[in-house]
Amino acid sequence: MLDDAIRLMEPFHTLSRRHASHRILFLDYTGTSSLVVPFKSLRNNHMLLFLVSFNSILVEVLTVCLSSFKAPASNFRHRSNVKIASAAGGDEETFTSFWVSFILSLFILLSLVVTTAIVCLNRRHPIMAQVPGTIATSLVVMHQSKFLYDMVGTERMSLADVQERLSKTGKTFGYGWFTGRDGETHLGVDEEELLTSYRFGLDFKGSHQPWAQD
Repeated sequence: MLDDAIRLMEPFHTLSRRHASHRILFLDYTGTSSLVVPFKSLRNNHMLLFLVSFNSILVEVLTVCLSSFKAPASNFRHRSNVKIASAAGGDEETFTSFWVSFILSLFILLSLVVTTAIVCLNRRHPIMAQVPGTIATSLVVMHQSKFLYDMVGTERMSLADVQERLSKTGKTFGYGWFTGRDGETHLGVDEEELLTSYRFGLDFKGSHQPWAQD
């Protein structure tokens, strides 16, 4: 659950911190393989996602380690490297392999607890008015964005060409309150400078939004 949530929100969290590179607009972790995410997040300097995704891999290792606990405890009362039949009958364990698996399991569980605590401390506050993930929410956060002018004529370009085009503009991007193409104030993703950063539950003037109290 943490892995899915952090994968989805990491690009938006970077945008909420303001002045993000144009590359963040094309960044997607949700469709990336679990084995690739730690390397991809490390390359993008998203250390919290790296920690969470690495622990997701450790969970798979934990599943393998827990299979070592099928052997009866009476088999490990003495230090012997002789293979002993487990309770399942087909697998075999030794004194050393059992305790290696046991210690590794404790280490992984401790890592999961520490990682969860770090996530709770760093991401306990909402950073967006709506949780992204649907076409509707994507339209809401950028339908009046001024940087859409830079996207005109890119429908036949490759993703690399579009990124190169945006990089030549030298613009940075953020999530917050901005003046849209219609001259009105909107909340979403746009090129900097934005009017102000977003605070959950407050509108542009600082008054509480009714929907935030639901």
